[in-house]
Amino acid sequence: MENIASQRNREKFYENGFLYVFDKLSADKKTEFWRCEQKRHCKARVHIVNREVVKTINMHSHEPSAAKVAADKIVTKIKKRTLETQESTCQVINECTQNTDVACQGALPNQQALKKLIRRKRNEVHQAPSNPTNLADLEIPECYKTYESEPGKTENFLLADSGPGVDRILIFGRQRNLEIALICDDFFMDGTVTYDKLFGMIKVLLPNLDPKSITCDYEMAAFKSVSEIFPAAEIRGCFFHLVNNMKKKLCELGLTNRYNNEPNFSLYDKMVIALAFVPIEDIDNALLSLSENLPDDVQPILDWFEENYVGRMNRRGNERRQPLFPHEMWNVFNRTLSQQDRTNNHAEAAHRRLQTELSMDHPTIWKLIDGLRKVQANRDFYYEHLVAGHNSPVKLKKYRDADQRILTIRPAIQRPLYSCPLDPAPSWPRRVNRAYLAAPNCPIPCINTCNN
Repeated sequence: MENIASQRNREKFYENGFLYVFDKLSADKKTEFWRCEQKRHCKARVHIVNREVVKTINMHSHEPSAAKVAADKIVTKIKKRTLETQESTCQVINECTQNTDVACQGALPNQQALKKLIRRKRNEVHQAPSNPTNLADLEIPECYKTYESEPGKTENFLLADSGPGVDRILIFGRQRNLEIALICDDFFMDGTVTYDKLFGMIKVLLPNLDPKSITCDYEMAAFKSVSEIFPAAEIRGCFFHLVNNMKKKLCELGLTNRYNNEPNFSLYDKMVIALAFVPIEDIDNALLSLSENLPDDVQPILDWFEENYVGRMNRRGNERRQPLFPHEMWNVFNRTLSQQDRTNNHAEAAHRRLQTELSMDHPTIWKLIDGLRKVQANRDFYYEHLVAGHNSPVKLKKYRDADQRILTIRPAIQRPLYSCPLDPAPSWPRRVNRAYLAAPNCPIPCINTCNN
């Protein structure tokens, strides 16, 4: 005997190819009376005690159908998966019907009926309000403001709300998250928001928050807000976004195709970005070496980098102007040596985790909140796992290897840079690489370190 859900979500079971639905209990409440699901045409019944059939009454007036039973099992599986995941209707159907027998496939409802079943089950459970047309009209029901941390125990999940308006900001999380944030030194952020308003709300929630560093992408609005709200925090630019900025400039210059298809040209461009791995005091010498040896068609990228990240020389030629992004913001030399994060990929990973949970590109606000609660439940599990003494996940091997390669050249990075006559540009990178490997006093070390 195996239980299956009926259309009304009541218990149904089968035995020997026949399906039964519950009828009533005996007078002494010990025996369950079940009748054939085709009750209008079949008078067969069974009596059950302690989940075992003890008596059968009447013969079935129809043949058993193993295919119908198997189809009902799959429909029950679909209903369960519908409520337990945020997968799309097609994903639920595909996952539950794969490797299904041909006979069972013929007994299943058609695709449209199964899709309607999934939508109906989700609507029954969530009963979500209609999606608002704009943030000003958004009213969040109480059931979407709470989080069930333990069975039967709920707490506030909507920590802050900036109020109705076009730039409305909602902050979701647990009170425990705020407590953990107070003991964290390094923060990572990613996204496009009204930063002044967001940081102001965070400061209200955590008046004693004093981060040592904040890593973000290269948005001046973010840098400005961080420096005003958290003046003691070190602002760090994400190296991944620095590389992306270079690629955007290549696209603007119409050089993307060459970057993707010409190995040497791509290598020269990466050497410009690799200035991020040079000690700050040696950047001028490294930049000069690049300007003297790179081919002319790479010069626009070098000019762009110098203008925005290094600073142009003044008219007298004795001092550099202040760049758009200070050296300390984008340079990752010290971060690399101390094995600190060079990117804000933690934030990017959180976005991907939420996207995976939602399984759609444009969810409603209600599905978004449900997704956030599920991600929070996963993070709660991970937190308790660490508290119990388990090790944190190990970096992927390719990232460990990349870090090790960078640390291996540390002695060369820390030596002063020298200028020296080199071969013409086409052979220059390869000769520098060979010279570095062969000679401990190689000039222009670490220029060719970026492999993004």
